[in-house]
Amino acid sequence: MASPKLELPPWWAWPLIVLMFPVAVVVMMALLIAIMVVGPIIMFYSLLNFPAHRRARQRLREEDESLRLSLTAQGRYISPGKLPELQQVSRGTFLVESRSPKEWGRIWWTADDLSQQPPLDSMREVPVNSSAWNSSELEQFARQCQETQLDPAEGKGYLVEGKPQEVLRQFPETPAYLLAKWFPEEYQIYPMVD
Repeated sequence: MASPKLELPPWWAWPLIVLMFPVAVVVMMALLIAIMVVGPIIMFYSLLNFPAHRRARQRLREEDESLRLSLTAQGRYISPGKLPELQQVSRGTFLVESRSPKEWGRIWWTADDLSQQPPLDSMREVPVNSSAWNSSELEQFARQCQETQLDPAEGKGYLVEGKPQEVLRQFPETPAYLLAKWFPEEYQIYPMVD
């Protein structure tokens, strides 16, 4: 049985191999230096940022608890089990507050069927990813929803106990909209879709 013959690269590849070896060494050294310099900076930043992030989370929990207590006193904090009774008058609308693009906040229910009100009534067939959802008219409507439905002092909406995903799963027939305020003075509203 003959052993396999080892094939060498062609003659013109040898100069390339010789030239590429120092380049590879320089690139590897640069990466190693970058890791040694940037790694500790990232670690130091993370250690400094951890307490601030934790405090911000704690402040959000305290604000949520304060809001819940205030709305409970007004009779505007309800469990999902109370919704069928309230929906006998109107199926209403869910509004999901969004604190950031990656995080849903609280879920509210209002007796008003917002999907039948302008400008949402004309947006039923428009896909969510359409630029039509970024109009100034819809931004003004979202601001109005924030003020008339979700305002803790004067709003008409009920804060619903539980996670938005779970509540929406229990009431799939009720229209639901994401009410986003990711930047100061910038409001957006989008339909909730699966």
